[in-house]
Amino acid sequence: MNYPEAHTKYSIIGGTFFSALPNIGTEDFLTTGIMAVFGALVSYFASFFIKKIHRLIFIKKSNK
Repeated sequence: MNYPEAHTKYSIIGGTFFSALPNIGTEDFLTTGIMAVFGALVSYFASFFIKKIHRLIFIKKSNK
């Protein structure tokens, strides 16, 4: 990627972010943060339990 293209891309992204920032309330940031933490926890535990179930199934197939 050319440097001028990257500069334009990052300028557009930064400008969009900083122009939207004053229009978003504190409650929205708090809600978004809580939802992100909750989503990450659910994703972690879902992956953990699927991994455990997969191991149990694999062990049962190995013993036969």
